[in-house]
Amino acid sequence: MSRTGRPAPVVFLIHYAQNRDNREIRLKLDELLRNTDGARPAVMDLHQLSEAQIERLERQLHERRAPDSPG
Repeated sequence: MSRTGRPAPVVFLIHYAQNRDNREIRLKLDELLRNTDGARPAVMDLHQLSEAQIERLERQLHERRAPDSPG
């Protein structure tokens, strides 16, 4: 923040760049998911799910992971 109490223009530039990067990543992931056999619609619509629904989906994905896979 500048001395006047207003954010400096650089802050807005960084924020804009981060938002643009996030949008680009979401679009790329959406494209990959839409063209992947077996992709679930719930994964495509995460932004519409509650926190509890997202946590449930996350647990399901971790349970489906192969026993010998890292992470």
